Amino acid sequence: MEEIKVENLKTLEIKQIALDKDKLGGLTFDKVYPLLDKLIKVLVDFDDLNYKEFLTIEEIKRIEGYKNSLIGFVNRIKDFDPAKDTSFNKEAKDRLETEIENFYNDTTKSLREPLTYLRQETTLKSQDAKNLEEQKKATIQAEKVFKDLSVELQEKMNQLKTKINQLKTQKSEVEKGHGDLGATRFGLYFEKQAKIYSEKAHGWLKTRNWFFGFLLGIIIVNFIGYFYLFITYKLGIKPNLSPSEFFTIPYAVAKLVLLSTISYGVGFCSKQYNVNSHLSSTNKHRQNVADTLNSFLSANPDRKSEMLKNGTEAMFKHISTGYIGKNESKEQGNIMYEVINKVLPQ
Repeated sequence: MEEIKVENLKTLEIKQIALDKDKLGGLTFDKVYPLLDKLIKVLVDFDDLNYKEFLTIEEIKRIEGYKNSLIGFVNRIKDFDPAKDTSFNKEAKDRLETEIENFYNDTTKSLREPLTYLRQETTLKSQDAKNLEEQKKATIQAEKVFKDLSVELQEKMNQLKTKINQLKTQKSEVEKGHGDLGATRFGLYFEKQAKIYSEKAHGWLKTRNWFFGFLLGIIIVNFIGYFYLFITYKLGIKPNLSPSEFFTIPYAVAKLVLLSTISYGVGFCSKQYNVNSHLSSTNKHRQNVADTLNSFLSANPDRKSEMLKNGTEAMFKHISTGYIGKNESKEQGNIMYEVINKVLPQ
C-alpha cells in the first residue's frame, strides 16, 4: 500500500484500511468508517473547489490542519496490528473511534460554512464562464452574419449602380415619350367618358320623349272627348251631356295635377339630357385636343413644353356646347318652352 499522506488523500482507500478483516479480525472500524469516508470526500471537495484561491490564510491553515489530523487517524488505524501488538484490544479501538467521532463532529461543523461559500463561488464562476462562452459564440456568429451581410450589401450596391446607369441612359427616352404617352392616355380616357355620357343622354332623351308623347296623347284625347260631347249636345244625340256637366272643377284639378306631374317629368328629363349631352360634347372636345396634341408632339418634340401648356389650356377651358344656356333654370320647367323649342327651328 502506498504511503498515506495529504498529497494522496484523493486516492486513499479508507475502506481497505478500516475494514481489513484479515488484519484486524473482529476489531474492524465499522462504526467510524462512514465518518472517515465523508471527511475525506469533504476535504477532497476543498481541493477541487480551489479553496486556496478564495479563502483567507487563517481558514487555509485550519483546513490544512484538518487534513493532517485526518491522515494521522488513518495512519493510526493502519498501524494497528493485533497479531503483533498485544496492547491493541477492543478498549483501545473504542477510544480511537470516540476520538474520530469527536473530530468528525468538530470538523464538519467548522467546514460547513466555508464549503458552502466555495460552492457558491464556483457556481457563479461557472455561470460567468458559461455566459462568457455564450457571448463568445454570439460574437463569432454576429461577425459571420455581418461579413455575409457586407458581401450581400456590396453586391446590392453594385447592382444598384448598374441600375442607376441604365435609368440615366433611359431618362432622355422616357422624358421624350412621356408627353406622347400622357396625351394618348388622356385621349382614351376622354373617349370613354364621352361614350358614357352620350349613352346616358340618349337614355334621358328616350324617357323625355315618352313623357312628352304621353302628355300629347292626353291633350288629344281630351280634345276629342270635348268635341264629341259638344256635337252630341248640339245635335241632341245621346248621351246629350252638356260639356259643363262633364268638365267639372274636380275634373279640372285632377287633370291639372296630372299635366303638372308629366310636365315636371319632361322638364327633369330634358335637364338631365342637356347635362349629359354637354358632358359628352366636352369630353369629345378634350379627346380631339389630346389626339391633336399627340400628333403635334410626335412631329415637334423640341416644342413639347409649349405645346403641353397650350394643349392643357385648350383641353380644360370652358366651352359652349349649346346644351346648357344662361337661362336654363328658368326655361327647363316651362312646358310651353319645350313645345316651342321642339317645333320652332333653332
